[in-house]
Amino acid sequence: MKATHLKLALLASTVLLGATVVAQAPRLFAADVVQVAPIQDGATVLSGLGAPNTGYILTYQSTDGLKSHLTVKTDATGHWSLNIADEPNIFEHPFKAGDQVTVDGVSTEVGSAVGTTPATPPVQTPATPDVAAPAQQLSIKSVTDDDNYILGRATPGQKLTVVYEGPGKESSVHYKVSNTTQTPDDGEWVFPITAWSDFPGLEKGGTIVVFSEREASVTQVGRSLKAIQPKLSVEQVLPYPAHSDLSGTATPNAEVTIYYRQLSGKNLVYDVTADANGHWLLDMNTQDDDETISFRQGDQFAIVDATSGTYYTGTVGSLPTMPTLVPPVRTPTRLSTTAAAQPQPARSGSLIIDYVPGYGIATWPEPSTASLAGHQKLAAGSVQHFSATATGADGHPWYQVGAKQWIPARFGLEVTPLIAVGRVQYQPGFGIAVWQSPLGATLVDHKKLVANSQWRVFGTTVRADGQRWYNLGGQQWVSSQYLTLVR
Repeated sequence: MKATHLKLALLASTVLLGATVVAQAPRLFAADVVQVAPIQDGATVLSGLGAPNTGYILTYQSTDGLKSHLTVKTDATGHWSLNIADEPNIFEHPFKAGDQVTVDGVSTEVGSAVGTTPATPPVQTPATPDVAAPAQQLSIKSVTDDDNYILGRATPGQKLTVVYEGPGKESSVHYKVSNTTQTPDDGEWVFPITAWSDFPGLEKGGTIVVFSEREASVTQVGRSLKAIQPKLSVEQVLPYPAHSDLSGTATPNAEVTIYYRQLSGKNLVYDVTADANGHWLLDMNTQDDDETISFRQGDQFAIVDATSGTYYTGTVGSLPTMPTLVPPVRTPTRLSTTAAAQPQPARSGSLIIDYVPGYGIATWPEPSTASLAGHQKLAAGSVQHFSATATGADGHPWYQVGAKQWIPARFGLEVTPLIAVGRVQYQPGFGIAVWQSPLGATLVDHKKLVANSQWRVFGTTVRADGQRWYNLGGQQWVSSQYLTLVR
């Protein structure tokens, strides 16, 4: 199986029969029809109704031709709202007549007399947990292929997403199904297998993943998995556009399954294979357009290494940094110091390692110290998050890129966030290339931006040679020589 093969785009009731895909309706979970309130020309707030405590995909298309996606979530009464002031990178001005807004497939046009008018969904008040009782860790009880229910414990009142991926009972068909359940007051949740229509039952080797609002738990039918061991690790994952890949370590040559749950409620499954050194990578820049997602703060994932019988769960924006595999490295000249580094006002952001393509740089435990932080190297062109800066005894600035990990600022191109739109300036009928980093060493395969097309810009940086580059999201960069900001 190829390392970047996408096993499943959406966890609906989808069945793979050899090379034939038979899919039911592409909705993940049954829900009431979304309602969108009328939107007047010049409005700054969107609102509507839907199933209580549910996330929905909102698509906004302006009359200028720009199209964006984001999520909205209903409260316990089924109401949702969105203020454009909270999304300045998407909404640059109030809504205009003719703009199109679509929520979960329900569309309305700005300036129309009425919005959508389906019946108001019933209000479902979730069970109120005992505020005095401590939160209970999410868990799944042992499951066999004879069970008709999946059981476990969770904090009372929580909504859970239950995912099954694997063979069906006495069947060679590979199933990927999901649904939701609510945790009762006693914390003992029960999910009936019959909730998945046309599903024959659990089979040995199938994987069960349960997501709550902040946790995830994994087990297999007929086999319990351990929650992490040293062989299995995951790199820190930052929200888009800082990161566009998941990576880590596992058993060498093992198949690693990634279960990803977006805040909108969308569930995905990917398969990757660890290399001979145990390193694995899922790169969204190599996926087809309909298979690509943007990592958002709060999204959850579970990584399963079936070979070692372990799993790892995490949330975008909150994982610790782990070691990573990079090409052979050249160590920058060490700096000897006699004076302490001078701290600067707290500042954080993203930077790109500016070094010889194909190589990497070392890190130091403190600014301007003579001893290296360890064997970890940062690959040229990679995006790193820095949490502090300081001036070393050499008089030059340094970036802190991890716990006791510092690099000289001369090896980092700091990325300045930018909310803008750029137009491609090139010969009509032709297009420009897109690069994976502003170093201009590696192209994004099969991607060209045609002359006069417009693209959103999320950040900018200036190379050592003075040339400015613009970030179009993730690992997509173009030179200012061919892109002009228009707004």
